[in-house]
Amino acid sequence: MQSVQTLVISIIISLCTTIGFSQQLTGFVKSKSSQESIPFASVQISDNYGVITNTEGLFQIQTEKFLPTDSLLFSSMGFESKKIALKDFQQNSTIYLADNINELAEVYLVNKNLTPDEILEKVTKKASENYSKPLAKYTIFARKSEKSTLKDFDFEINKATFLPKKTQGKFNKEIKQAFKNDKHKNIEHHSYSEDYFSIYKNNDSIKIDLIKLTALENPETSLDGEKIAEKIFKLIAENLDSKNTFKVRSGIIPVDDSLKVGESFKIKEENEADTVKTAHWRESNLLGINHEKNILEAQKLDFLTNYPNYKFQLDEITGFNNEMVYILSFTPNKRKAKYTGKLYISADTFAVLKAEYQLAPGKRTNSFNMKFLLGVKIIQDKDAGTLVFRKNKNNSYDPVFFRREMHQYIYLNRSVSFKENTQDRKNRIKFKFDFKIETNNHLVSESLFVDNHKITEKQFDNFTEKTSTTVEEIRKYDASIWENYNIIAPDEAIKTFEY
Repeated sequence: MQSVQTLVISIIISLCTTIGFSQQLTGFVKSKSSQESIPFASVQISDNYGVITNTEGLFQIQTEKFLPTDSLLFSSMGFESKKIALKDFQQNSTIYLADNINELAEVYLVNKNLTPDEILEKVTKKASENYSKPLAKYTIFARKSEKSTLKDFDFEINKATFLPKKTQGKFNKEIKQAFKNDKHKNIEHHSYSEDYFSIYKNNDSIKIDLIKLTALENPETSLDGEKIAEKIFKLIAENLDSKNTFKVRSGIIPVDDSLKVGESFKIKEENEADTVKTAHWRESNLLGINHEKNILEAQKLDFLTNYPNYKFQLDEITGFNNEMVYILSFTPNKRKAKYTGKLYISADTFAVLKAEYQLAPGKRTNSFNMKFLLGVKIIQDKDAGTLVFRKNKNNSYDPVFFRREMHQYIYLNRSVSFKENTQDRKNRIKFKFDFKIETNNHLVSESLFVDNHKITEKQFDNFTEKTSTTVEEIRKYDASIWENYNIIAPDEAIKTFEY
């Protein structure tokens, strides 16, 4: 009887264990010595399958394709790697990694006594060999987190022939009220987007497969310039009684000769699904992946493309995932250089395994952009990033994780005028307003390369890109949306956001 009971219990345990492996595993990775979380640590089950920890050291990974005897491999630069069989992993447990003790024999460096500049020269020369994939498909999970703070907002109608003068003051008030303008308070807007997509790449072009797009934000508090313009022109369209088009000018710059105000700036209804055009999405979400360069060069990292402008120092030699690694720190050496950080470079192949960078003290980047109808001035005083690559079985390197954090001060101050396209010049509708807004924006973008592999020219040709994709808008974070996907684990700010 006892043996039968034991057999039954064993079967039940086995079944429960099997069921457990079809679920998502979650846990934390921390330093054994400091007890602090290790951000961006790698969590792998095989050479080309894994995830990465978030800034809080949290990870989540799907395991339904694997056996109980398969192992999770935890690794991070500067720490000893650790393996745990799936059957031995306890849900929500913490994995501690010990510091990597450097016990390299000096004899290893006899034939590798290179200066930092010589190392960087080899990195540049071997980049195509290490990173290039002429025909490839990348599957990526990307998350963007943005916090915008309104510093100032003003809107004033200077001329509106379609409105009685008594009504113009009321209209100005409506516009300001629409944005809850209060110069004595910092109005904050938080937004998150999570996208799952594939990029098909060949020698001549790229194609995008937008698989799942989600947006978590309150659109009523948006400080995005384009959405603000939509609100303004919605109010304009409601007061304009004209079927004609308009000539539009911003400052001295013509914007449009035949604009249909009511149609062009229509805001979607509450129950109307939001969509994004693939061509528009492509402009700001391609992560530097293009058909012209390998993925490392496409990132346009100033400290690699213009490394003579920097002072590099060899800090140490260490080991990581069976590779000897140079750790180089860098600081600006010339006025043009702007960044400081560290590079982790394979001593055998001269591939960059990891890059960490940020703007050096006192440095900033400036850029100007014309967005929609408004002139935009951007002062960027924070730009920090992390890139992680992993060696594959073909001895080349695949992207694993990209992260970039920026802070921008944005100032918009434009004069916009409308003139109706009609032969009746006397009764032609004219409309002119001044618009000013100042915001501070903090943006974090993260991308996990879930999978990438070579494809054939036929596979590339057979894929047809969709013109647009529906965006799923949510009011609070819903983990079930991504229950069958490998993603970057959400942090507490995202999980608790709700409006």
